[in-house]
Amino acid sequence: MEVSMSLKHPVAGYETKKSSAVWFALLVGLIFLAFESPSASAQEVGATLFGTVTDAAGASVPDAAVTITNPETGKTVTVTTQNDGSYVVPALTPGTYTVSVEKTGFKKSVQTGITLVVFQKARLDLQLEVGEISTTVEVTGAAPLVESGSASIGGVVDTRQVTELPLNIRRFGSLPLLFPGAVPDNGGFSANIFGSPFSETTYASNGARGSGNNVLIDGVDAKNLFTGGFSIQPSPDAVQEFKVQTESFSAVFGKNAGSTINLVTKSGTNEIHGSAFEFLRNDKLDARNFFAQDKPSFRRNQYGAYIGGPIRKNKTFFFGGYDALKTRKGLTYTGLVPTPAMLNGDFSALLPDTKIIDPLTCDNPPFGASCQAFAGNIIPPDRIDPVAQKVAPFFPQPNASGDINFVASPKLNRNDHQVSIKVDNTFGPNDTVYGRYLLGHSLTLTPDQAYSKLPGFGDQIRYRGQNVAISWSHTFSPTMLNEFRFGFSRNMDIGTCAECPRAPGFIESFGIKNFKGLSAEDEGFPVFQFAQGYFQIGDSNYRPVESNDMVEKFNDTLTITKGRHTLAMGFDIQPYQALRNQAPFSPHGQFGYSNLYSNHPMSDFMLGYPSSAGRSIAKAVTYHDGKFWSAFFQDDWHVTRKLALNIGLRYEYHQMPTDRRDTGAVIVPLPGKPWFQPGNAVLVVPGYAQADSLCNQPQYIVDQGLPTEHHLLACSDVMKQLGFTGRAERSLWFPDRFNWAPRFGFAWRPTSSDRLVLRGGYGMFFELSEF
Repeated sequence: MEVSMSLKHPVAGYETKKSSAVWFALLVGLIFLAFESPSASAQEVGATLFGTVTDAAGASVPDAAVTITNPETGKTVTVTTQNDGSYVVPALTPGTYTVSVEKTGFKKSVQTGITLVVFQKARLDLQLEVGEISTTVEVTGAAPLVESGSASIGGVVDTRQVTELPLNIRRFGSLPLLFPGAVPDNGGFSANIFGSPFSETTYASNGARGSGNNVLIDGVDAKNLFTGGFSIQPSPDAVQEFKVQTESFSAVFGKNAGSTINLVTKSGTNEIHGSAFEFLRNDKLDARNFFAQDKPSFRRNQYGAYIGGPIRKNKTFFFGGYDALKTRKGLTYTGLVPTPAMLNGDFSALLPDTKIIDPLTCDNPPFGASCQAFAGNIIPPDRIDPVAQKVAPFFPQPNASGDINFVASPKLNRNDHQVSIKVDNTFGPNDTVYGRYLLGHSLTLTPDQAYSKLPGFGDQIRYRGQNVAISWSHTFSPTMLNEFRFGFSRNMDIGTCAECPRAPGFIESFGIKNFKGLSAEDEGFPVFQFAQGYFQIGDSNYRPVESNDMVEKFNDTLTITKGRHTLAMGFDIQPYQALRNQAPFSPHGQFGYSNLYSNHPMSDFMLGYPSSAGRSIAKAVTYHDGKFWSAFFQDDWHVTRKLALNIGLRYEYHQMPTDRRDTGAVIVPLPGKPWFQPGNAVLVVPGYAQADSLCNQPQYIVDQGLPTEHHLLACSDVMKQLGFTGRAERSLWFPDRFNWAPRFGFAWRPTSSDRLVLRGGYGMFFELSEF
């Protein structure tokens, strides 16, 4: 039985309470003074095994040698028990171990089948019997160890669950739903394909956004900076296990306030092992959609193979493989299209219910008292708008009857490829190195995100994601271990309309005055949108949409055990770049039609009376550079055999991004100016030089030469008065440098049994805005 409670304090915008941070900083300082230990950092991936060695009478056995061995790799760690018989072994790679304990005057004790999972803090108490050391007492088939050394709440998904549970398109991102507090993020921004197609299955935790989750693969961040979803999801056949922590995290983890996924990929062992697979779906096994005239085609094939083994026994191992996904899926959309008669101005079929009003017959069409309808509901040919005549041939003819006269059946085509490779090497008893590379590539042709579902329109989305992890672990002594980790993540997502760019001069060919493409790459079909259930027609706006990012990770961790304390401190530095990001509002232009003028959206269209219109007059591509800094301290203190305390402090600083070309602007309220009155704010652009070159231009000056003269755009002197100095001159952000996040938790066993564990905790967490 497990009873859990936790208090979680997510803080948006990196704002904190000073009193809590100062109090906790003093507490950490006392711990430093008490133990006089150097800085250390916790292991983000490894498990910790701890416990007490006693004799048959329950007395502690000091100076006993405890040896932990991984039979699959031959890796061995030996520690000596303290005066009270306690031992702690941190940073163990998740796996199955054999634990032995020896002491002169006692029989050797051996326990096999001890399974440790990612970032677990498990207790294993050992008992020795009096006798010759040459005699061995062996216990096999040990029960799973309960995590009794941590207040963290969550769970572990192991290899068997990852590979055997039914997963749609084999994405592990849906498995956190097995744990309390996690809900599907269906339709959430973190699942958007314009962030990553490998994030189609994701979740939100405990009321936070889906983008608020931390995603670590072998300790390296694997998130898309644009939407906050998964940048890449390894194949289940490459996943050893992962842990989902939903509450009371260690101070090791931060940057977001949601849950933390800590995933470990598979490594090779002394035995060659592998798998090959294919999963398929086929429309021959499906029923017909009720609204579809025919059963849409559906072909999905997901196949691949993975293999791992030794390069040098007990020294060097490899694991890698390939995974592919190919989808051909027919989709069904229903709606209305204008009839051929409507496209020739004939709306007589709408009589007597709907009369087409001539907007020129009255001042307040279409419902004014003097408004008159066109004779026979037919618009004269000389009144039909030339733009409408240009658009009309692109509408398909109705293919159904009734309230819905058109069923669109476009197809989704998707091709994904994933490759992974991992190499582990042991350099003697004190040094271990591994390197891991993941590559995901996707090409999708889909109408799903497109503005129009009609034939000839759709989107093409290209994605390439890469993730690298390199780790070096060095053991200074049985009680001191250091791990340096370098990570690299680069993601490229580019979405364009499928037929873009169209032929040169395409936009101008519609004959709209002063309306042409911003550039050759922006030639597209303007969007025409209609009310009352009519299909839109045109290429999507916000295209091209690009979300490209690159994040480097430099993390050094040092773990020290001293008595009943496992001290962990370290730092994490993550420079990031958002490379060539753009999402122009309306590069092709857009026009909306309702019934504001002639009493029907399609007649408004044929007459050339849009109810709304818009376009981009310019567009900008951004190149941002920023950095995340964090440092942390964690003390896991086994106070007694029944009580464990987790005490930590984390500091985070976000060095706000600047644009390489000084693109962007913000509106800043002016101090002392009343709200809701003109002149109470000013526009601020990056860089003093740019500000001074623009602020005195006539278009940015109101009431020039009068006593009421004021500038709409701030000059450099005003920027300085408003506080835009230092990095803020170009970032236009005022950073918060007091981001202290205290953490406290406990795990208490009221009895000596692991059947009942009470947990509680408090933590302060910061959240980052995405997009």
